[in-house]
Amino acid sequence: MTLTQAPDGYTVIDTLRADEQFVLLRAARDADRLPVLLLAAHGAAPHATALLEHEYALREVLDGAWAATPLALLHGHASATLVLADSGGAPLDLSATPLDLPDFLAQAAAITLAVSYSHHSRLVHRDLAAHHILFDPATAGVRLTGFGMATPLNGPDDPQADLVRLGLILYHMLCGAAAQAGGDGAPGPLAPHRRRPGVDRICSSIVARLLAADPAQRYQSAAGLYADLQHCRSMLEAQGRVEPFVLGCHDGALRVRIPAALVGRAPQLALLDESLRHAAAGGAPQLVLVSGRAGTGKSALVAALRRSDAAQGATIIAGKFDQRQRDIPYATLAQAFQGLVRERLREEPAALAAWRAALREALGPNARLMLDLIPELAMVIGEHASPPPLAPPEAQSRFDGVFRRFLQACRRPGTALLLCLDDVQWIDPASLKLLSHLLTHRGMDHMLAICAWRTREASGAHPMALPRDAMLANGAQVREVVLEALDRAEACELVAAALDCDSAEAAPLAALVFPKTAGNPFFTLQFLTRLGENRLLRFSDSAACWEWDAQAIQAREFSDNVVELMVARLGQLPGCTLDLVKLLACLGPDCGLDTIALVSGMSLLETDEYLWPAARLGLIVREPGNYRFAHDRVQEGAYSMIAASSLPERHLHIGRLLLENVAPGSLDKHVFDIVHHLNRARAAMRDTAELRELARLNALAGTRARNAIAYDSARNYFSLAAALTPARAWKDDLDGTYAMYAALAECEYLCGHLERAGRLFELLVEQSRSRIDLARVALLRVAVYQLRERFDQAVAVALDALALFGVTFPATRAEIDWALREERAAIDARMAGRSIDSLRDEPASTDPEVAIVTELLSDIGSPVFAVRPELYFLLAAKALNYTLTHGSSESSCMIYSRYAILLVSLGAVEDAFAFSALAIEQVQFNAPPSKRSGRLRFVHAAYIHSWRDPIAASVAPLEQAFASCERAGDLPHAGYSAHVATWNAFEAGLPLADVRRMAEHYQGFARRHGNHALVRLLRGYEQLALTLMGEDGHGEDGAAGAIAVIGQGSFGASRARYLLMQQVLAFAFGRYEEALAASEAAAANLHFFLASLNETTHHFYHALAMTAVYRTAPPARRRRLLEAVCDKHALLAGWAGSCPVNFASRHLLVGAELARIDGNPAGAMRGYEDAIAAAMEGGFVQNAALACELAAACCRERGAAFDAIDYGRRALRAWDAWGAQAKVRDLLRRFPELAADASVGEATCGRAAE
Repeated sequence: MTLTQAPDGYTVIDTLRADEQFVLLRAARDADRLPVLLLAAHGAAPHATALLEHEYALREVLDGAWAATPLALLHGHASATLVLADSGGAPLDLSATPLDLPDFLAQAAAITLAVSYSHHSRLVHRDLAAHHILFDPATAGVRLTGFGMATPLNGPDDPQADLVRLGLILYHMLCGAAAQAGGDGAPGPLAPHRRRPGVDRICSSIVARLLAADPAQRYQSAAGLYADLQHCRSMLEAQGRVEPFVLGCHDGALRVRIPAALVGRAPQLALLDESLRHAAAGGAPQLVLVSGRAGTGKSALVAALRRSDAAQGATIIAGKFDQRQRDIPYATLAQAFQGLVRERLREEPAALAAWRAALREALGPNARLMLDLIPELAMVIGEHASPPPLAPPEAQSRFDGVFRRFLQACRRPGTALLLCLDDVQWIDPASLKLLSHLLTHRGMDHMLAICAWRTREASGAHPMALPRDAMLANGAQVREVVLEALDRAEACELVAAALDCDSAEAAPLAALVFPKTAGNPFFTLQFLTRLGENRLLRFSDSAACWEWDAQAIQAREFSDNVVELMVARLGQLPGCTLDLVKLLACLGPDCGLDTIALVSGMSLLETDEYLWPAARLGLIVREPGNYRFAHDRVQEGAYSMIAASSLPERHLHIGRLLLENVAPGSLDKHVFDIVHHLNRARAAMRDTAELRELARLNALAGTRARNAIAYDSARNYFSLAAALTPARAWKDDLDGTYAMYAALAECEYLCGHLERAGRLFELLVEQSRSRIDLARVALLRVAVYQLRERFDQAVAVALDALALFGVTFPATRAEIDWALREERAAIDARMAGRSIDSLRDEPASTDPEVAIVTELLSDIGSPVFAVRPELYFLLAAKALNYTLTHGSSESSCMIYSRYAILLVSLGAVEDAFAFSALAIEQVQFNAPPSKRSGRLRFVHAAYIHSWRDPIAASVAPLEQAFASCERAGDLPHAGYSAHVATWNAFEAGLPLADVRRMAEHYQGFARRHGNHALVRLLRGYEQLALTLMGEDGHGEDGAAGAIAVIGQGSFGASRARYLLMQQVLAFAFGRYEEALAASEAAAANLHFFLASLNETTHHFYHALAMTAVYRTAPPARRRRLLEAVCDKHALLAGWAGSCPVNFASRHLLVGAELARIDGNPAGAMRGYEDAIAAAMEGGFVQNAALACELAAACCRERGAAFDAIDYGRRALRAWDAWGAQAKVRDLLRRFPELAADASVGEATCGRAAE
């Protein structure tokens, strides 16, 4: 075979090397195009064939991670060819040009690691040379080949054969020239830095140590060499240079390895794997709770899942909560997402651009909320302005929604979002509430949250009870994994895996270890490490097996507490290293190298050098620019070694340094870290000025926490600020002190501490210096009282505050009516000669009193409507009059909108539309957009729109108002929009199935936000649709009762709506007395229907119920009924005149019923026909069906059987078209002749029969 000729079945691609014995070819196997290497021996070199045969015989030992593995050995006529797997790369090129330091360290470490793996596999290469090292520049990966002379590693001196040759290779790489190795006792080669000036002295020392003349002075293991090379790389990366350190500290030391595979956790890992695959397939949010005692492998289990096939492609966000950072809101989540951002920033430009676009679309004008939490995000989307401030509940909802959309934008399409949170027993309250929201929101498909927590010896509340219970209440999937200690067999398997030996060899040692560690995996590994450090466990190179002193292990007293064991291991560290590790324990579970250096007063190089011994022992982990504890038990051990009496001084020292070195303008970004330490140092503080500064810092931290919707943390910070604030601060800094106490009062109330909040409100009133101050307190109290639905207190507080400015309200109904006339007269006078449109040019007031009075007048509409509805219209008129008198403000848009509702009730529909349009225009003009935008759109669609335009056309704007309010965090008005949209869909005659779906959909929203009243109301709408559809299971007779049960305990506006539903159902199914009773009960709550469609529907069904019972009523009752029906007919006439498309059919149908009871059948029939036509024209199929049914009854009364059947048939078709199968059955029962009529239609009858 020639140099480039391949054996049959292979195609040569390239020649990589050729010498006297071998040629190395890159080729492809023809059968499957598999990339391979062909190492062919020349025919004239029979010894070469033997080498190939020996290398092929080692195929079971060689691992593709570090060697080119043999695939086949082919024998030709005059030569042999070894087929090797091709993982890329080419023989190492030792050129005359030395490598620069970063490249040298990277390549040297990669080669050394491969050699270390070979030795770990008990194999000595014995022919290590550059042409046997395949180096891939693209991946910096190394594979070894040329194992024809390899022998088993039998003795302690065997590795030297490879290490000396490796030293020669590294010498050439460093100097650009070869060195001659000295024999035993002979002087070694010239040190590299002497051979070539400029060579790094530490790297020169490493190579010189490999080639030392005295074998005892050389490196004894490739692992020790690799550790030193990696340390050089870390220093170069962190400081830009390599500083001197003691070489060989890791050389030959026992290192118990962490097994790559989990032991004894296969079922638990399978459960997590299944959950993750379900999430990737688009499943609903899932929560898996992993619990167990410290060291049982919770973190290792989750880490194994992250490495699994199921996690490939998933977006993984991982964080670990810290016991000493529970007062910092979202700290762990922020760190987790910072890591995600840094990872994404390394992606290709196209992928990064796509993510940037997705984030900008998802976050919109609220991007600042995420930037405050994750500052690194600015590198992706740039800086953004802050969104407008909102009241706490709206702000909470907005933050939750923004975070939810941010998460979805982070998830790659078609993959799972895996959120791994460790040590959630220390989760902060804000993160817990946010997690609960995410897991109970139906829009968070593809999400799997795995929360690991440490069970404690003492019983206590489940740390994840909030999201767990919320998910279970919504029928979502929550799974729990409890990790127990390993049993004896599993513990033996763990010892074998840690020592890389078989279970039989490890069994005697495992039997000694198990009683002392009780099967705790982490404790077991640490115990083995401790045995090695105490020379009680060692590997015998000569015997090629592990040896231990069983008697000494049994006799030796070891702590049975893992923290105490950690303290013992930490006690081995040099004093300076231990001090730094203790400092790191104070700083947190991980910390940047620059911060550690700052606080320690050392240089970066000194800090890195002193921490290295702890990293070598596996107690801490070195990452780029950062150190972290290998396990929280190590941190606990280090912190416990600090004398309690010295802790305040330590934290004071750290806090002062952090504060002194914070960059100008960056204090708010670092304030949590600063007060975290200074608050723990209060006992050590003596200086009054420093204590005042600490109060200011806590107030700043409270403000940041409050803005982040972390009210529990904010309350803690504000409480500390208040405790540190002297009484004279009310004189020295009134505004700042007032603002701090007002924020504290609000947070106390939001956290449910009502008595504390009440005392603080009283304090704020006492300290107020003006009526504006008192009004600000009132606004705060109104906001928090509304949040707790204490509307009576909200109204009382607001009216008292308005009275301070001369804005008063009468008490009696007569006085209220008189005052309303006076206010309307004043409005007419001020509007004389002016159009409503001209108000858009009204100059804005600059008077702060006008602004706060206007805000009070605009903010109390909902509570007034709830508990003092008789004042509602007077409030609307007084607020507009005040604005016209004193000038407009930002709140005026709400005042215009409320006055539009008043105008609707007075029949001034066109003026109402003009005021509503003005309100919406004003809120759009006052950028940035606020919560008022969605609220005003709701008011227009719910109270204004349908008095002129078709009801059906209001449904889409109401759905848009819902989305706008939800996005802005205005949860109350999102709820109002949801239920009015559903009701208007019913009123408009949309298919009942659509009404049912809307009610179900919005119930999800209501449940997520704990709005139980809205859930019940929407269930009532759903029940109404189901009853008419015949799918409720109650039957027509029990339907009204079912709705009554749903509405049980409701009051006010909600009770009125349930009564209205009962009116509709009772009349529809012919229970007229029941319908009349519900109508009369609803009439007592009629003020809750003002300006809404509910009012017209109530009067419509009330009138029909009265006409239905009229015929069987005694004369006196007949007179009262007739008079009442005529009054309602007149009301309907007025509405029909202003909006015939919506109300003409109702007016005409009541008129037809009046003609019927008046004994005018001809007039009645004309009325029915007109009503049917008007209903069909407006799309009100249910009204058409009702008119047909009443016309059929009228025909039956006068003996017109054929006409009755005709109208009955039309009614059947209309009810059927609406989806009201229960009404179809009801008609067939009451008009049996319809079922016998073949012309009714097989489809309708068939469905009815079913």
